[in-house]
Amino acid sequence: MGVICEMNKKKYAVITGDLIKSSVFSDKEIRGLMNDLRSSFSDRINSLLKDEIISKFSVFRGDSFQAVAVKPEYALHSMILIRCFIKKKYENIKTENKIDARISLGIGVIENYSENDLKDNVSEWTGEAFNLSGKALDSIKTKNINLVAVTPWEEVDKEISVFLKMIDYLISRWSREQVVAIIGLIEGKSQTDMAKELNITQPAVRKRLKTAGSEVIQAILDRYEKLIKKNICRS
Repeated sequence: MGVICEMNKKKYAVITGDLIKSSVFSDKEIRGLMNDLRSSFSDRINSLLKDEIISKFSVFRGDSFQAVAVKPEYALHSMILIRCFIKKKYENIKTENKIDARISLGIGVIENYSENDLKDNVSEWTGEAFNLSGKALDSIKTKNINLVAVTPWEEVDKEISVFLKMIDYLISRWSREQVVAIIGLIEGKSQTDMAKELNITQPAVRKRLKTAGSEVIQAILDRYEKLIKKNICRS
């Protein structure tokens, strides 16, 4: 059963990111990746999260992106999937400068929008969630950190920071095969269905998930969801 509560001011999740080492690739390749990510948002992520991503996947400065989620408790799913889609596309490139993304999450209120605008470009929106997400992303650009989140709740931030360090550690070590398995996991596919799609055995899928730390990922997603729902209800 989900958590039911009343909120004075609705809180959203703003996901902001930029590509790391994008200069290694041509403008055409970057545009291709951004188009892939945009399609992933409009098709797979929105479908998975039942339209919880309410804005278009907005691209700015060529290699930066942003989107807004109506339910912050599912935003971590999207952060992981974005990293997975990028890694899936570029993991086989033989270079030390493999492209990746820094992604920040800000949770709070947003302003300067109407319900009719929620599917449109977010460039004119403002508010707490945007400020927190933008500042968080800027704070990690000079650090060896690729995932960060800032919420209105200090104790929540401390716990989430541990989650994100663990997730970042795992993602950095995933092979393309493990990435594909994790995408299937987050999309709620069974190991049998994944095996059919990938043309491998179910034990092979299970091994990929196990070595990728899928149980840890699932536990973190479950804990994050409960934590955010609980604190939103208290605010």
